[in-house]
Amino acid sequence: QHHHIPLLHEHNDDNILIFERGGLLFAFNFHPGNSYRDYQCQCPPGSYRLALDSDAAAYGGHGRLTPDHLYRTFPAGWDQSGNTHLLSLYLPTRSAIVLSPA
Repeated sequence: QHHHIPLLHEHNDDNILIFERGGLLFAFNFHPGNSYRDYQCQCPPGSYRLALDSDAAAYGGHGRLTPDHLYRTFPAGWDQSGNTHLLSLYLPTRSAIVLSPA
């Protein structure tokens, strides 16, 4: 059975892929050398916490993200679909994060 997975952001040059599945936000930075600070993407409004951080020391990463950080969306104006909300993320190189609603 095919399930539609809402793609929130895809950027080939940045090697970034962000999508929503089961109420969770998945953000992947596949770039071999670039980390991105304040990387903004559209997402459902609300607050989010880290559910998984592949850069955590427990997974052999560098631990560059704060485990208990609260991520809050902010309004970015209006588009065709209505009021748009953005989330600003730090995406370390070659890492994946999963955010769950707070």
